[in-house]
Amino acid sequence: MGFTVYYRTTKPVSNELSSQISSAADALCRQRQWLSCEPIRFFAKTDGHMKGGSKPNFSPHPDDVAAFEAIDRPDGTMLDALEVLCEISRRHAVDWEFSHDHDEGPIGFIISGECDENLLAQVEALDQLTTLISGVQTGPAVAPNIYVEDDLIDDLPEDVGGFASLAEVEAHVEASDDDDDDEEPAILKFPS
Repeated sequence: MGFTVYYRTTKPVSNELSSQISSAADALCRQRQWLSCEPIRFFAKTDGHMKGGSKPNFSPHPDDVAAFEAIDRPDGTMLDALEVLCEISRRHAVDWEFSHDHDEGPIGFIISGECDENLLAQVEALDQLTTLISGVQTGPAVAPNIYVEDDLIDDLPEDVGGFASLAEVEAHVEASDDDDDDEEPAILKFPS
């Protein structure tokens, strides 16, 4: 299953800054193994803006899981990708806007190294969904160093996968697992 989260600079950047940002992203991404998500990667610049995309990995190959378990580096998730972009924003004074395959966006922003609540909520939901679908447990989650206006996010936007909260996603998955009808596999339905 393919689904890409896209990030784009809010303003055009010079070729020199683009090179610095790419190098910083590569260095920060080498600190993780990136089983649950693709690391930060950039495409060719358009209109002077840097644009990139990362896909969560809903179905890691068994060989990749075995390789991950053999290496002593933490897993890279969409939250980690977000933290890399927050750090680049802080270091290089560049802001980011986000979209994904089903919403041209922007669905959220990183401004001055701070991630807005809507974007953070959507990425947290996506990470939880990735874990639920893949069934891969990569160890205890470590809270990323992402800055938001409020310390607690009580509710997710209703448009995050059609669910109002992560608890609702978990309840839906548990209900699907508890069904006595074993003839068909449980399916997590997304609104169109």
